[in-house]
Amino acid sequence: MSAPRLHFRAPRCRLRNSAKFSLSIASHPFFVIGLHPGASRIARRFRHPALVFNSHRQFEQLRDDGRYAKMQAIIRKRDKLLQGSVNPSLADFGTATEARQYSGRDVGKDWECPYDFS
Repeated sequence: MSAPRLHFRAPRCRLRNSAKFSLSIASHPFFVIGLHPGASRIARRFRHPALVFNSHRQFEQLRDDGRYAKMQAIIRKRDKLLQGSVNPSLADFGTATEARQYSGRDVGKDWECPYDFS
């Protein structure tokens, strides 16, 4: 897929180090989760490498309905029960680039996404 085919909708941004970055395909923003057998987080392990595309629109609908915070708390509680801690790479949208979260591993503050979406 070439960069000109990727379209970004406000408040999303194509700059991968921006706190507003979101991968968008055909103007549809997604939060992408990487799964693989060797993932450090148990919840991110899968028999084969895979990418899961979660529509940002579903998260926006949950926020609009007042259900997002409850869902987020349940997920983080379950993660803590399963793993002993909440995934350290998680951040709320707009506080850090979500590109850091795609791998499912804790990366240093100086980490930069190796892909260029601009």
